[in-house]
Amino acid sequence: MNKAEEIAKVKAEMSKQGRSFIYRQDAENDEMQKNVVFVTEIDGEEILFDAFFYTLEMEFFSNIYEEAVEMAIEKKPEYKDKDFNAIEGEHVDLMESIAEELAKDEDYQVQEFYDLEDDVEAYGVALDVCLNRAEITEKDIEEFIKKFKEGEGDVELDETFYSFSEE
Repeated sequence: MNKAEEIAKVKAEMSKQGRSFIYRQDAENDEMQKNVVFVTEIDGEEILFDAFFYTLEMEFFSNIYEEAVEMAIEKKPEYKDKDFNAIEGEHVDLMESIAEELAKDEDYQVQEFYDLEDDVEAYGVALDVCLNRAEITEKDIEEFIKKFKEGEGDVELDETFYSFSEE
């Protein structure tokens, strides 16, 4: 399917569903993350956006997790090939204890953002949107897309830095 056919297909489905986007069916969508596709016009050209919306809390813990894994491997190089997504193990215990300490560190704070990546293999543009919400709702997505279509300068993000605890 070429770019024009893909855009037409997405627009038809958006119209059918009465929304400014459609959910990606091949993505894991839950209350903290949603992967959607929408079409907008930029400089007279229709562009397909593959957008990933997720919570600020998810971003925070993802950053902490990545750093904790790196630090655990630095402390114990023999853990380099271990699966840190495992439920248990000495390597997981070490990583979790490091993560707990990192979460207390005020250097680990996050704020709302969106990031465009137009150098992707698929048609269009990849868009990551991180919002300070307890969950990502259709209303959040609709509001963001509306402002985004009006102009990138119209998207208002909370510039406050946040941290989260596991409790």
